[in-house]
Amino acid sequence: MSDILTIVGMTAIMFFGSEMFDCSLPYYDGESITKGKICQWEKEDFEYVKSIPYTHCEWEDKEEVCEERYNHIWKLKTEEDPDDNFFERKTRERYARKDN
Repeated sequence: MSDILTIVGMTAIMFFGSEMFDCSLPYYDGESITKGKICQWEKEDFEYVKSIPYTHCEWEDKEEVCEERYNHIWKLKTEEDPDDNFFERKTRERYARKDN
């Protein structure tokens, strides 16, 4: 019985730990986004900041092929959203304090 309680407890800790991580560190790069069960960030929650060019190289047929790519930088909007839950609202407030 104690093994079952240990497994259930560890599963709950891992679930809530990953959810709090998703809530506290929202991420969007133009393609992928952090999306959890508690904090459901959407593309509309982020604003585009800038693009940073970089060179990406791969080896093809024993020859190095390089191309220029861009990292697109997005940041979380700090304006309140009426659809935000408690955790999303607190994260926006924390980001607003960082910006000031």
